[in-house]
Amino acid sequence: MVRTIASALTLTAIAATGASCASRPLVPEPGEVYARSGVSRARPVLPPDAHSEAGAAWLRSRRLVSLGDVEYDGLALPLISPDARFIATQVGPTPSWETVLAEPGAVASAGKIRVLRALPGEAAPLRLEYELPRGVLLGRSVSRNGFVVEVPATGASRRGIGVVEWETGRVERLTGEEADCAFGTLGPRGEVAYCRREVGGSAWSVVLRDADGAEHIAAMPGQSLVFPQIVDTPRGLVIYALVVAGEGSRSEPLKLIAFAAQSGEEPGRLMSLGSTALAPASTMFDAYQSVAALQTGGAGSAASTDASVVVFSALHDAAAIARVDEKGESVKIRPLVPGTFSATLSSFGGREGVVACTLADTFYLDVPGRRAAGGGRETTYRPALVWPRMGVIRRTGDAEWPYCAFFMETGGVGNRLEGVLVGGFEAGKVD
Repeated sequence: MVRTIASALTLTAIAATGASCASRPLVPEPGEVYARSGVSRARPVLPPDAHSEAGAAWLRSRRLVSLGDVEYDGLALPLISPDARFIATQVGPTPSWETVLAEPGAVASAGKIRVLRALPGEAAPLRLEYELPRGVLLGRSVSRNGFVVEVPATGASRRGIGVVEWETGRVERLTGEEADCAFGTLGPRGEVAYCRREVGGSAWSVVLRDADGAEHIAAMPGQSLVFPQIVDTPRGLVIYALVVAGEGSRSEPLKLIAFAAQSGEEPGRLMSLGSTALAPASTMFDAYQSVAALQTGGAGSAASTDASVVVFSALHDAAAIARVDEKGESVKIRPLVPGTFSATLSSFGGREGVVACTLADTFYLDVPGRRAAGGGRETTYRPALVWPRMGVIRRTGDAEWPYCAFFMETGGVGNRLEGVLVGGFEAGKVD
């Protein structure tokens, strides 16, 4: 057995080959992650100007409202809308890895997606709005209008990309049926990036469709590009993807690569900006582990001066911040505390930070790797404890509820998380 992102939060036993999922939940036991995180242990009082401590104190003082249990399938983590009014969750049997990773010939999922309305302050704070038909898979990207799903195709293709309207449940199909399409993500101005595999083929390419409908493509001979993310920067969009060896390799490293839309002589192509290693093995399973806890789009696609994204790095046993360097020629990676498995980019007091989780707790940390004033050595910041609970923290675009936490209860029964809205106001205050 291996310890993975999925086993850390989704509590699913996973074989090292990634071939199947057992339905028996795992309860994490104290171990090296607890000892190495160093977050939940008592720390000396930090100086009053410590940014990480100030950000953590702000979060601790916020009003918290529990929405109660959110059922899920033990693998796909729930999504929250940018306005904090809806939660999309996948329930039912845990799909096979062949289905999750869009392997050729994979059967349709037997689960279904529920969309819940969040009603903080009411006696029943979660209300079922609608369910989608079985076979539709929950994606990991949202916009103000809807969320990404993968839908079964009626033709030769096995699946395609769709967006579900939060309010109505109407599914808009974004891709045709001439090829397999999966792993979609939404951009800040109507863009969509997804992976495409020709029928009968084995390799995935990345397609960026801009707001005007023009497509830009990146492909690597003998390798697959999967699980893209879109980041808006003052210099234009940056698209990240993971590079997987053609047949999967346990001897080659998994890489994170960044692209920009090419213009001039080669319009329609994505230009490489550099790459960095994330995991010792280059397989679809390892790629999935690198993005398993993410929710992309929405507030997560806000403009970033250096194209920062969050990934999980198995090489560092930690969530990490990846960014394109100032010259746009390479990708740099800055790991967080060892043992962190999820993180969300944030900000406090005008400076970038991150809210992250270990198997023991949730903490706040000033974004590592910033140069000190005057161009000196890079500053290292210590994490500051926010809550002694593990889970996944989602950032929204709502001022009243800027965060939503999905906390795991170690003594819980079944595949359930506690949904908690984190207010923009202090506890006991409403304005």
